[in-house]
Amino acid sequence: MLVGMRNGESDPAAPRSGPILARIAGATAFAIGALALAGWALGVPALKSVVPGLAQMKANTALCGVLAGVSLWLAARPAAGSPDGRWRLRGARAAGALVALLAGLTLLEYLLGRNLGIDQLLFRDAARAPLTSHPGRMAPNSAAGFLLLGLALAALDWEPRPGARPAQWLAFGAFGISLAGLVGYLYHATALYRLASFTGMSINTGAALFAASLGALAARPHTGLMGVFNAPGAGGRMARASLPAVAGVTLVIGWLRLQVERAGHLGAEAGVAVMVTSVILVFAVVLYVTAASAERGEAARREAEGLFRSAVDASPNGMLMVDPAGRIVLLNRQTEAIFGYRSEEMLGRPVEMLLPERFRAGHEGHRRDFLAEPRTRQMGAGRDLRARRKDGREVPVEIGLNPVAGEGGTHVLASVIDITERKRVEDELRRSNEELERFAYVASHDLQEPLRMVGSYVQLLAKRYRGKLDADADEFIGYSLDGALRMQRLIEELLAYSRVGTRGADPVPTDAGAVVAGALRSLKLAIEEAGATVTVGPLPTVLADPGQLEQVFLNLISNALKFRGSAPPEIQVSAERRDRAWELRVRDNGLGIDPQYFERIFVIFQRLHGREEYPGTGMGLAIVKKIVERHGGRIRVESAPGAGSTFAFTLPAAEGSEEVRG
Repeated sequence: MLVGMRNGESDPAAPRSGPILARIAGATAFAIGALALAGWALGVPALKSVVPGLAQMKANTALCGVLAGVSLWLAARPAAGSPDGRWRLRGARAAGALVALLAGLTLLEYLLGRNLGIDQLLFRDAARAPLTSHPGRMAPNSAAGFLLLGLALAALDWEPRPGARPAQWLAFGAFGISLAGLVGYLYHATALYRLASFTGMSINTGAALFAASLGALAARPHTGLMGVFNAPGAGGRMARASLPAVAGVTLVIGWLRLQVERAGHLGAEAGVAVMVTSVILVFAVVLYVTAASAERGEAARREAEGLFRSAVDASPNGMLMVDPAGRIVLLNRQTEAIFGYRSEEMLGRPVEMLLPERFRAGHEGHRRDFLAEPRTRQMGAGRDLRARRKDGREVPVEIGLNPVAGEGGTHVLASVIDITERKRVEDELRRSNEELERFAYVASHDLQEPLRMVGSYVQLLAKRYRGKLDADADEFIGYSLDGALRMQRLIEELLAYSRVGTRGADPVPTDAGAVVAGALRSLKLAIEEAGATVTVGPLPTVLADPGQLEQVFLNLISNALKFRGSAPPEIQVSAERRDRAWELRVRDNGLGIDPQYFERIFVIFQRLHGREEYPGTGMGLAIVKKIVERHGGRIRVESAPGAGSTFAFTLPAAEGSEEVRG
């Protein structure tokens, strides 16, 4: 049974619409402020006040709108890691700080009852302007809103602790002040946009402050207050669905109530009662719709989680999840079977309990290293991993690690496979191969001496008695001598084959070009006799045993010279990069090979031609294949009768061998 499943979801990425909305809001605030400044510069009242007779947007207020728009535009997509991004962030903070400074000085003027000389610094203002107590001075509620907004823009990226964004709460306060002013104009409630007898907030000021504060909230949508609204879970979906509906319907109900009361159909008490009832009903409907949607999403999530539980629990591998502190929080049945513990004995315990004691001390450091750069990979690649069962027995395992973002940080999902049976089979196969190699070596070595003796005496017979006996005797002696020499060559090839795995040197960075040059020097006479042309392209540095690699090229080039057609042999040696390996090719224009024999030619003692046509033992390509596989590579052939052959084999690339040498 799958147990310990946690319901955390991955941290959502910042919504793509957030920066776009912030830039649009910044452009809106900038445009409103710029139009008002143009109205002051050109003396056009319509640009300073939306409706004649209402409050004007003061020049200082318009400047705050322009600066707030600039700050939002720069901060919306900062690309903080680049020099350009750092410049943008510094500019955004500076513009926000100027907004806060100008608004703060204005509030200080109201508190101290003094003129600090900033009210008409840009333009002269008429003393009798509508809803103006001090010429050129922005309204106190406007100043309070822009002070909060300026501080929010200056501290937009300040995060005193993970997930905390004070700037968003400051921007929310500015949003509330602007909303109050705009609602006051909608309902003709003067007290909401004008405090006592002081200068009142204009409609365009409220609109600019509303847009800029909304943009400040949207600029960093993935954490803090906005992180809740943008969360992918049910809470975020409910907030996003209900807030616009509740706000819009409430505004409409309030406006309708005001119109009904003004028409004399309802008194104040009845109007309040009707509005409260309507708001409650609207809230109930909105909550029902959003809750139903959230429940459908939750049901789908539960179904998906159930399927996931079933899939993981049915896995033939052990599956366990470890939290950032190294405690086991999830496991399946196969994990219980591998380690011999019950689920309740493992949940909440450190994962080190499943390791042999000699490895426990260093494991915490390995976990920290993985969490510092989490990625899907094999644990301890290339090492013999051991796990400890409840009974103390150690078992060989393979472990795959997968990072999973969850509540509280990155968790690690580990896939565990008990490879005891595989190890047993591999050990038996290795012992069998070693015994076969020893047998082949001993048999080959022990057979050489009597064969040499037989060959020597047959040669002596041929030398002393050729022509002295009859023709049949001479023929029989010739057959005997040929058979002894051929058997001796077979034994030598078999001995070379058995030594590939036991006498080879450790792979080292090897210049393949130098190896091919050595092979060509050894084959110089054969190349000249065949009239062959050998072209060697740029070759890389590979990890190989230089002696065995030269043996590979000797065999492949020799075959190209031997199995040639009527035209002079043309042999090409080249290389091509294949991920972390190099593919080396030897191509010829010889007889070619029928595809049905591609596998057969790499088997020992297999020949496609008679000994009378082409001498040899049939061991060359088998030795080549064994050498390539010893280096962790693979060999293949591309050919067709009469079209030549291309033998291609892969070898590991040496570190830094991205380029090839000519």
